[in-house]
Amino acid sequence: MIDLIDMIFFHADATPEKPAVITSEVTLTYRTLRHGILSAEQQLRKSGLKAGDRVRLTLTGPAGF
Repeated sequence: MIDLIDMIFFHADATPEKPAVITSEVTLTYRTLRHGILSAEQQLRKSGLKAGDRVRLTLTGPAGF
């Protein structure tokens, strides 16, 4: 079974400039989405989060936030 992150990364490799997320304020490509995922992962690891830990995310801005 493929998970969501694997699917996003697959599309980021195959079609990096294709829109992945479209809102009224922003359009994110698969490349941008992958970059955001990896940046968030890096920040969470710096904060001490490790595999298996649970997190809760609250987004208050548009997808680009």
